[in-house]
Amino acid sequence: MFRSRAQSILFINPDYHCTFFYQQELKKLGWRADILVLDSYPDKLLYDSKRVLKTYKITSKSSINFVLWILSNFYKYKYIFYYGKPIDSGRFFGRFILKSSIEPVLSIMKFFRTKIVYLPAGCNDEFTQEEFLKFDRGNVCGNCGFFDNCNDEINKRNLRIIERYADLVIGAGFIKLHIKNQKYIKWKSFDLDTYNPNIKVPNNFLIPKSNKFKILHSTSLEGRDLNGKNIKGSSHIVAAVERLISEGFNCELMRITDVSSVDMKYIQVQSDLIIDQLIYGHCGSTSLEGIALGKPVICYFNKEWKENYIDSLNIQVWPFIEADTSSIYTVLRNLLINPVELERYSEKSLDFAHKYLDIKINAEEFIQVLGKL
Repeated sequence: MFRSRAQSILFINPDYHCTFFYQQELKKLGWRADILVLDSYPDKLLYDSKRVLKTYKITSKSSINFVLWILSNFYKYKYIFYYGKPIDSGRFFGRFILKSSIEPVLSIMKFFRTKIVYLPAGCNDEFTQEEFLKFDRGNVCGNCGFFDNCNDEINKRNLRIIERYADLVIGAGFIKLHIKNQKYIKWKSFDLDTYNPNIKVPNNFLIPKSNKFKILHSTSLEGRDLNGKNIKGSSHIVAAVERLISEGFNCELMRITDVSSVDMKYIQVQSDLIIDQLIYGHCGSTSLEGIALGKPVICYFNKEWKENYIDSLNIQVWPFIEADTSSIYTVLRNLLINPVELERYSEKSLDFAHKYLDIKINAEEFIQVLGKL
C-alpha cells in the first residue's frame, strides 16, 4: 500500500541502473515508484525490463498514445521525473508529436500541482552548443561524433521549457549552470550489495585466468566512435597499451562494447584497472561503476569542473587517477611499476563508494529534497 500521492514518482526514462536502484529503495520506504520507457531506448542500456511499468514506441502515428497515457495517469504521481529533454522525453526518442504537445502537457501537470524534476542526460540537455564550445578550448565538442547533429534550436527551446516548468533541476556538480531551481545532489547511486568487489561472476562471463594485468576500457554505445571522432579518447588508450606491451609490460587491453548494462559489472570486477575517458572532463557511469566495485579508475578532469564537483558535493575523498590523452602512457607505466599505488586507489574507491554512492543514504537525501519543492 502506498501512503499517499505525496509519496509517488514516475520516472520517464531510466538513467542506466541508478533509476532502478532509486525505484527499489523508494519502494522499500513505502513509495509508489514507476519507470516509463520508450522503446527507442537502447535495449542493452535497459537495466531491468521486468521492472518497467510500460514501454511506448514513439513514431509519427503512435506517439499520441504516449501523450494520452501521460494525461490520463500523471495525476497518480506527485513527481514526474524526466531524464533528458522533455520535448522528446529523452534524447533517444522521436519528436513528431511531442515537439508540439509537450508544453500543454506540462502546463496541465503544473495546474494539478505535480512537481516536475529534470535530470540532464548529456551536455546538450544543459547547454547550447555555442556555450559548450567554450569549455576546454572546444576540445570536447571537437572530439564528439554527435557534433553535427547537435541542434541549438532544439537545445535553446529545451532550456526555455526547463526554465519555465521544472521545479527541480538535478546538477551533478561539475559545471556551474545558470538554470533556475537547480540543486546539486548525490544522484548517481548504487546498491552496494549488488556492486561490490565480492560479487559472484556467472560462468558465462568468466574471463580465462592469466597473469596479465587487465586494463578495461568500454563504451556504452558504439556511437562513441562516430564520424572519425571519439569523445573518450579510445585511440590514445589503445596506443598507450600497445606501446607498453611492446616494451615488455605484461598487460592487455580489454575493450568491451556489446555487454548489457546489467551484466557489465561482471566484466568490470575481473579487471585490474578501468579507464573511463581522457577528453570529456568529468567522470561518468563507467568511472562510478568501477569505483563501486573497488577498482582503480583513470579519468580526465577539467580542473575547474573538478573543483566545482568537490565543492558542490563536499567531497573529502578523491579516488580518481587523473590522465589525459598526452599523459595516459606515463600514468599507466607508473602504475604498472608501482602496484602499491593501485592498492591504495582501490581502497580509496571503496571509501568513496560508501560515502557518496550508497543508494540507502542518497535515496533518503533525495526524498528530503523532493519534500522541499
